[in-house]
Amino acid sequence: MGRLAILSILTLGVMACTKTLVSTTVTPAPQAGTEGAAVAMLGTGTAGASSGRDAITAFLTAAKAQNLRGMSAVWGTNQGPAVTHLKADEVEKRLIIMQCMVTHDQWAFAEERARLVMGGRQEYLVRLRLRETTVQTTFTAIEGPGGRWYVETIDLAPLRDLCR
Repeated sequence: MGRLAILSILTLGVMACTKTLVSTTVTPAPQAGTEGAAVAMLGTGTAGASSGRDAITAFLTAAKAQNLRGMSAVWGTNQGPAVTHLKADEVEKRLIIMQCMVTHDQWAFAEERARLVMGGRQEYLVRLRLRETTVQTTFTAIEGPGGRWYVETIDLAPLRDLCR
């Protein structure tokens, strides 16, 4: 997906998202938690998670806590975390939009295993609930350097109902 397409998607997300961000303070990444999410802080030299499923778990845990640093530790590509190949202010803007779009009270994997495994990517169907609204969307995880996994993409279109 080209940069212009990504920026267009993010712009739509900003227009759809009317929530007030409580805090953009970058705090330490979340520690290992549910389902064994093993997210290391970027400052320690190891980013990513031990599996695609763990990357998504860590990303959503950090998003709920409004922890941009935790989100950035597991958001990236096959080249590694996005913070290593994008400008810091661009990463922060994108993470704020994603944090708003994935705001939730509860979430769960809708299926036990990845829906699709192709080209080093794993696609997971995730169910998010905010108050009485429940939506499903797909998260795509990709393996990066050192066997670490990152959230590469999120289908934001189904999440518009959560971000109002």
